[in-house]
Amino acid sequence: MHGDDVLRVSRIIFKFMSQAGDVRVDRLLYTLTRPVMPLLRLAFPNSILTTEQLGRAKIAVAQGAESKRILESRDILALSRITQPINYGLVENDKPPL
Repeated sequence: MHGDDVLRVSRIIFKFMSQAGDVRVDRLLYTLTRPVMPLLRLAFPNSILTTEQLGRAKIAVAQGAESKRILESRDILALSRITQPINYGLVENDKPPL
């Protein structure tokens, strides 16, 4: 299976399980897939996205960085690299200022 196919299948499974309305099933799936996610990210680096990458891509689209109406995982990953993380006034070693 190609990486995009794996992502589509997982979306279908999560959507189906979410429609069942059982939050316990969602939590169980997240718990079971959590240890495997780093391996999936290594195997399919252009298909598995973090919520931070998705959020950064949304910001880039809102700022006009993309004009396509449908974005693939690779497009979202590229857009996530456009925006920089916000420091919120923290110093480089991530300790709050005194």
